[in-house]
Amino acid sequence: MKCIVDDCQKTANAARGLCHKHYRRLRVNGDVNSVKRISGKMPLEERFSLQTKLNERTGCLEWTGAIASNGYGTVKVGTKSRGAHRAAFEMVCGKVPKGLFVCHKCDNKRCVKIDHLFLGTPKQNTQDAVIKGRMGRTDPDMDERKQIAVSSGESAKELAAYLNVHLATVYKWRKAANRRMGSP
Repeated sequence: MKCIVDDCQKTANAARGLCHKHYRRLRVNGDVNSVKRISGKMPLEERFSLQTKLNERTGCLEWTGAIASNGYGTVKVGTKSRGAHRAAFEMVCGKVPKGLFVCHKCDNKRCVKIDHLFLGTPKQNTQDAVIKGRMGRTDPDMDERKQIAVSSGESAKELAAYLNVHLATVYKWRKAANRRMGSP
């Protein structure tokens, strides 16, 4: 399948209909034909204006620049790569105090809109995720399964199948129990 952009003869990704070059331009610049060069030497505020796009539906100001594997936008600040949402917050509000996170009210990892960001402790961030249903709840009988794995003389492979957990989980539980009891 060929790229859907006129005069492009490159092979396209079946899901998007765009070749790599045109998909990258769309993601970074918001347009398949735009070839803006965004330099790390450019002032941070200017880079933000070039690498963000307003999502009309959600009201989020979404980062269109580099995205880390965890889904958060990233931007170079000096020699370090930073979370785009954290850099946006610090541009407007100043340095984030040690031990605090920049959290999202909107739950959009790419959002850098100041109105959608707030400071919180790691505990507050976790509580926010649980309240919004973004964090899985633990299985009520997980403690029971852990206890069986630790106290049973069966092989780890047999226990993993019986308890419906991954083999590595059984090893992890047993190793933690041995450390608590002082065994190597």
